[in-house]
Amino acid sequence: MQLLIIDSRRIAFAERHYSERTADESPRQAAPEMNPEHSQPESTETDADTSVSLEASFASLSVGRSWLQGWADDVGIGFGQRRDEMQMVLMELLTNAIEASASSAPVVCELMSDDKNLGLRVMNANPSGNPVEIRKMPEPYALRGRGLALAQEMSDHLEISAVGSQVDISAYFNR
Repeated sequence: MQLLIIDSRRIAFAERHYSERTADESPRQAAPEMNPEHSQPESTETDADTSVSLEASFASLSVGRSWLQGWADDVGIGFGQRRDEMQMVLMELLTNAIEASASSAPVVCELMSDDKNLGLRVMNANPSGNPVEIRKMPEPYALRGRGLALAQEMSDHLEISAVGSQVDISAYFNR
């Protein structure tokens, strides 16, 4: 297992969720399957507030954005900088996951909240097995390479885990 902790400021929300997962050592529920007859994602119950499985296609970006906005309304995140940062991070992580995934593999997203913290998680298969790493921000004229660097800058804490061909990236935000 490769685990890269990006920021030493571990927030209580991340610690609690990590310790709960390792303490009971029960596997997470399997990712929900995308129904090919419908363009809407299927949701599932996990330890997150909400979870969704999206097709690995760029059309899923608008679905993910709308899903985040609805959740943000439900948990009381008003319009402003924090909501914008979460949306930008989700779009960057989804874009990376879609580009890395096989077209038939779902990209699973989770959103979670408590009184002080917010979190989002994107999981996908990475059939190439290429390492997932954060590079420094590229030059302004570069066309690519900003996704994880932006996610790191905009979130309060970012975790990347790559086990085999499965990639799991979580971003945490203080409310």
